[in-house]
Amino acid sequence: MLYLYALVDSAAALPDDVELVSIDGIGAVVGEIDDVVDPTDEQVLSHARVVDQVAALNDAVLPVRFGRGFPELHELEAALARLAPRLEERLRAVRGCVELGVHVVGTVEPPTQSELGADYMRRRLREVAEAEAIADEIHVPLAERARESTRSGSTGPTALLRAAYLVPRGDVDAFCAAVERARGRHPSLTFACTGPWPPYSFADLEEGVR
Repeated sequence: MLYLYALVDSAAALPDDVELVSIDGIGAVVGEIDDVVDPTDEQVLSHARVVDQVAALNDAVLPVRFGRGFPELHELEAALARLAPRLEERLRAVRGCVELGVHVVGTVEPPTQSELGADYMRRRLREVAEAEAIADEIHVPLAERARESTRSGSTGPTALLRAAYLVPRGDVDAFCAAVERARGRHPSLTFACTGPWPPYSFADLEEGVR
């Protein structure tokens, strides 16, 4: 079985122990496996290490989620041939970029003894509206620094923002500095900036290969 790690240009450089299958100008980074891979921590980390190695050697990488295998070569070729124009577009979009994640959380004040149920709910509605406004205020300037961004669709009681940003490698330090400025404007919130990672959130692959 061919196990798929990532999609790259057809002339991409590869680490050891994987091979490149080229279809219509797209390179598929694959390894040979005997059977379906179980999602153990060891196997998931092994998959991530290969993707990281491929990303370190190439400017344009579309990571594939863990566990995608093709029993026969012709099945892989058919899937990539069908998606080739879309894959070429996505490779151009991620070229020279990495993914950075930003997660911002706050706190929720519990109801006081003097608050009736309706009063507490009205306060929570105000707090949710304020949290959404703060999330926008943090996210928009960061998105403007990124080639693309993706953001979680809802704001929970404490999770104000969970977003990923596709950032050119040369702009990573400036982007992180912008996160620090946002942190300074909101000292009561907790910020986490993770990465750089291969652009998993921006591969945008259909079910056939992801």
